[in-house]
Amino acid sequence: MTFDQKIQIAIAIGTCSAAVATSAAVVFSLIQTRLATRSRLRVNVVLAEHGGRPDLYGDATEMLPALKIQVANHGQRPVYLTTVGWKAGRFFSRVTKSQNMTDGWPLPSKVEPSEYATFWVVPDGWDRWLKAFAEEVLVSGHFGSKPYLRLAVMTSLGEQINTRLPADVLVELTRHASPKRKLKAKRD
Repeated sequence: MTFDQKIQIAIAIGTCSAAVATSAAVVFSLIQTRLATRSRLRVNVVLAEHGGRPDLYGDATEMLPALKIQVANHGQRPVYLTTVGWKAGRFFSRVTKSQNMTDGWPLPSKVEPSEYATFWVVPDGWDRWLKAFAEEVLVSGHFGSKPYLRLAVMTSLGEQINTRLPADVLVELTRHASPKRKLKAKRD
């Protein structure tokens, strides 16, 4: 092999490695751009007690059971929240319902980076609300499984962030869910 052939091989290897490095840099920059522009929301759902509405004299009434929802913005840009609701059911029986908030931030709301929005669901009758919630939102599970239930937060960009509920919140919300009716068909 002559010296000129060795130089040609070195040039070809250098050109190929430069092409691979350039392609890797383009892919890396596209991934970084996508991550920088995407919303990074963290949702926290807690069973809590909320101070009741003041009575005629301005005194606070007894503490009411409530559902506290906090949406924190961990991204680098402001996020506009449009809807907070529920996603229930599996596969073809999926249902998405909006939730009316009784206290906290108004919807739609703007959440700046490193801030959080707090929403409260404080129904007048907790047990009545749970029964209505089970009838309207929950879809019975198949084969004895737990009902599928997620908290859904929608942004103005059309993103939907679905969050699993903590075990105590899931148990409380599905307390009045009716199990799927079992057929009593016995074959003789």
